[in-house]
Amino acid sequence: MEHPNRDTDKVTVHEDYIEVVWNGPQTAEKVQRTNLDTLAAANSFIGRAQPVLILFSVHNHPAKPDMGAFKEVLKIFDTTQINRIATTGEIPQMIMSLVSTVSNTFTKSFEMKNFKDEDEALAWLREFRP
Repeated sequence: MEHPNRDTDKVTVHEDYIEVVWNGPQTAEKVQRTNLDTLAAANSFIGRAQPVLILFSVHNHPAKPDMGAFKEVLKIFDTTQINRIATTGEIPQMIMSLVSTVSNTFTKSFEMKNFKDEDEALAWLREFRP
């Protein structure tokens, strides 16, 4: 799967999933913007009784997270019902460890898996059955 415009963060709503692309270091403000778009898309899926599936691609991210941005990321998990999240891209190990540890504490359950290949990630998302 190609992303011809990787120079910016964006949220793209597809027929059966939500694609979130982050490029570069994240700040609380940047994450708030993508969260708002993701939340609107997720609520639209929920309104149509569709599962909320998110393909999350990260590029050019520094090894250490901005803690303000990290706290904003966590808000999306607590705000809406997500069924599956597939992550791809260059996600530093420290960040994946933080996300894995914290996501285990959420009361809403969802599946999350990291992939090297975006096509594999998308296939896994689409295998979801409620």
